[in-house]
Amino acid sequence: MKTFRFFHAADLHLGAFCSVRSDLADLYSDRLKRAPVAAFENMIELASQCKPLFIVLAGDVYDGFESGIPPLIHQIKAGFNELKTKGIEVYWALGNHDADINRVQALIDLPDNVHIFPADRVERIKVPKGGKPIAAVSGVSHAEAITRQNLSELFEPAYSSTLFELAVLHANVKDSRSSSEHDMYAPCTKNDLLNKHFSYWALGHIHKGGIVRDSRPHIVYPGNPQGLSWKESERGSKGFYEVEVDADTAEVKRLNFIECEDVIYETLKLDVHDVESDKLVDFMTKKISERQYSNKLDKQPLVLFEVQLHGTTDVIKKLKLTHGDVEDQRAELKNLVNEKLMHRKLYSYFVDNIVDYTRLPREATATPFNELIQEITSLAESLKKQPGEVIRLIENKLTTTGERGSEAEWLRDLKRAIGDDYDDFDSLLDDAVDEIIARLSELNKE
Repeated sequence: MKTFRFFHAADLHLGAFCSVRSDLADLYSDRLKRAPVAAFENMIELASQCKPLFIVLAGDVYDGFESGIPPLIHQIKAGFNELKTKGIEVYWALGNHDADINRVQALIDLPDNVHIFPADRVERIKVPKGGKPIAAVSGVSHAEAITRQNLSELFEPAYSSTLFELAVLHANVKDSRSSSEHDMYAPCTKNDLLNKHFSYWALGHIHKGGIVRDSRPHIVYPGNPQGLSWKESERGSKGFYEVEVDADTAEVKRLNFIECEDVIYETLKLDVHDVESDKLVDFMTKKISERQYSNKLDKQPLVLFEVQLHGTTDVIKKLKLTHGDVEDQRAELKNLVNEKLMHRKLYSYFVDNIVDYTRLPREATATPFNELIQEITSLAESLKKQPGEVIRLIENKLTTTGERGSEAEWLRDLKRAIGDDYDDFDSLLDDAVDEIIARLSELNKE
């Protein structure tokens, strides 16, 4: 069986920098500014080790032409030249951030192993191995920063029965998860892509990576190799896909996600319902220190934590902190934990934010509306078991209300708050029940 491998990456945003919520920027300023370039260099190093046949870059390699690119030209060119010495070709479709081929080529003298697809038409390039074509890569670039045209319509159907046909496009597939978090540039639908009969669609634009379709044709967003902020789409593991192909059948054999980020935005949820107030700092420090992070290169990334405290408890109120203001108290708690982490020599772990989702025991806020409260609580508990049904109801309601208006916007916000993995669904329901109980208590006082 003949096989080959390629890397699929997108949205490197070279020239951008990582944003934080605290004074962390002063401690790790250089690393935060350089993180996207470090992720790019990690990918180049991994390519040198793994030796894929080629790499596809699905747009937004640069963050923008005014985003500090000139000082990075040496590193970018060195990376592409390293790939050239290994015989690795690069196929690059420009996105909305790096649109304009002329400016890209004027900024950097690209080596001849880097091919940029044109913006006025789809170009198809045959990829050889052992002197014979083994795959064909087709792609088109964005001509300008704001592209409302459905660029997938420019692709001719691929009917090759022998070659692996790969399409590269920076676009927003409207019916994919997380598409609503990004601008509708080059919008298309899943059916638009299915009707073109490619083996694999290498997409870019959506930063929260995911596999839109896990069978032929595979439709894949790798996400960005480096998260840039605390937005949901920027959190968690970041990297690219290594794709192994059976050349005999022109089918994807394996998709392997490889992390290469230099800075990780990590959400850590802690249940503190049974933690004593004088043990909270040690408890948080211990839970953070138990986390293990490294990539395939055995490099230690800088891990920024947003610690979310959950549970029915009054532990926060009992903390003996200097400040009385809630925001100042969280900042003081964060500083105490970070001091403990530094004392343990965990210099690559840093708490950037603490979110308090704890709630007081409901018995303490009981009202004469006990029967109603019991029914509401019971309903919330039953909904926790079927978050997908709630999403379906929201989507049905959006269909009837339309895409515009305040009600539609509220429904979309609710859908985003629930999230793709439903991690925050229980907390949202608990918060809603607490709000209802609080309002009923106010009615009782009247």
